[in-house]
Amino acid sequence: FASRGGPELRPSSLDKDSTTAVQACARIWLTEVTSRVRVITELAKRAILAVIPARYHSSRLPGKPLLPIGSQTMLERVYGRVRRSQLITRVAVATDDGRIFEAARAFGAEAYLTDPGHTSGTERVAEVAARVPEASIVVNVQGDEPFLEPEAIDQAIRPMLEGTPAPVSTLKTALKSPRQAADPNVVKVVTDRAGRALYFSRACLP
Repeated sequence: FASRGGPELRPSSLDKDSTTAVQACARIWLTEVTSRVRVITELAKRAILAVIPARYHSSRLPGKPLLPIGSQTMLERVYGRVRRSQLITRVAVATDDGRIFEAARAFGAEAYLTDPGHTSGTERVAEVAARVPEASIVVNVQGDEPFLEPEAIDQAIRPMLEGTPAPVSTLKTALKSPRQAADPNVVKVVTDRAGRALYFSRACLP
């Protein structure tokens, strides 16, 4: 055999250990390809809706979604990050405030005015999900994550496309310091060895 512009390559037989290694690599590669094909097949059959809940009357920082970060508002930056996801097929903003609704529509987002009686972003997401029944997977994207990596969104979705029996998927990452562990603004999760969440808390967990 010869490679273009390179030295001549001569065929040779593989010893038993080399053959085993090649077969193992081939199995790993085949498993990865099979997984990707399954994801693509499932994606073709499903509508995946991302909903960004956004409220104006935050107790800590009123008007936060409309605060500028450079040339765009925080909400528009979050929307742009979600749009870069490879798996999301539709993005919507859920809000109970007319100012946020109009701002979202102005930069081209699909927006919904939701019940002002909702007590959480999750309730706003649920209302929009009920109004978009064709969505088989609904993703709740926090409206104050302007630097969210699109790949992180896809990582949360993939288990739902790969046949996991779990009805809900979320992401976790290791705590970087004892200060993070004690910070009530950092939500902690305890999981079992299979990665199933046992409970969440803002307290410092053992």
